[in-house]
Amino acid sequence: MSQHNQTVKKKHILWLGEPSCNDVLTVGAKAANLSQMIEKYAIPPGFSVASSFFKDFDHPNDFSKMKYALSPIIADAYQRLEEKCQLKEPPVAVRSSAIDEDNPNASFAGQFKTYLNVKGCNNITQSIIDCYQSVFSERVTTYRSHKEMISDNAMSVFVQQLVAADMSSVVFSKNPVTGDDNEIIINANWGLGESIVNGKVTPDTYVINKHDLSIKQKLISKKSTMCILCSENGISDVDIPKVMADTPVLTDQQMIQNAKLAQRLETDFHMNVDIECAWKTDQLFLLQCRPITTGK
Repeated sequence: MSQHNQTVKKKHILWLGEPSCNDVLTVGAKAANLSQMIEKYAIPPGFSVASSFFKDFDHPNDFSKMKYALSPIIADAYQRLEEKCQLKEPPVAVRSSAIDEDNPNASFAGQFKTYLNVKGCNNITQSIIDCYQSVFSERVTTYRSHKEMISDNAMSVFVQQLVAADMSSVVFSKNPVTGDDNEIIINANWGLGESIVNGKVTPDTYVINKHDLSIKQKLISKKSTMCILCSENGISDVDIPKVMADTPVLTDQQMIQNAKLAQRLETDFHMNVDIECAWKTDQLFLLQCRPITTGK
C-alpha cells in the first residue's frame, strides 16, 4: 500500500478498542458503544469506516469514486481482521452507523441497510457503498423530515466479524411495553437474531426479576422460522425442525447470563439498554447496545 493510502487508512479505518473509535461523532453510536466496552465484554472484532470518509464524497454521483478509493483500504483492513479472527475470509456483518442513528428522539432501526454474511474484499466494499447509498433513500429522508431532524448526512459504516449463532437474544433492561423498571425482558430464537429484529418469528419471551434475577415467566412460542448463514454470501430463512419448534431456546442458566449482562450494561451506561446477543457453543457474545427507544 502506498504512503498516501497508509495515511488515508489510518485516518478513516478505526478499530474497536482504539480511543478514536469511542467517538460517536466519528463512528456513530453503534460502533462507539461497542468500542468502549470491548475490553470488558465478549465482542467480536471489527472496524469502522469513519464518517470523515463519507463526508469527503457526500454526493450520490461520487459513489464510483468512493468505491475506487475505498477498495485498497478495505483490502488492508480485511487482512488485519483475518489475523484477529484467525480465519481466512471471515464472514462479516456490514452495518450503517449513522451519527444520529440513536438520537433519543428517534430510532433509525431498520431505516438503513444491513448486510450479513459478507465475505471477500470486493463484496465488503460494495456492501459499504450500498450502506452509503441508503442515506439518500426516500424512506430515510422522509423519516428525518418527519422527526424534524437536521442532518449533514454524516455516516459511518461498521464492519464486524459475524457470529454464526446457534441462538440469538434481544434483551431489554426494563420492560419496553409496560415500562416496569423491575423487569428484564428477553426475546430469543434459534439461529441469527435477524428473525427477532425483523419480526419474522414470534420468539420465546422470558421475564426476569431485575433485583434477584429470579425467572418470573417463560412464554415458549411455537417458533416456525430461523435465520441461518448461506454457504457463500448472505443469509436465508429456513423452517425450524419440529423437535425444536416448541423447545425453549435458552436454558435457565443462559437466561440469567443474559439478564446479568443487561444489568452490567445498564450500570455502565447509566441508562436502560436494548441489547442484541449471539450464542455460539455456549459462549455469549454482545453484538449491539443502545438506549431503549420504545415503550413507556
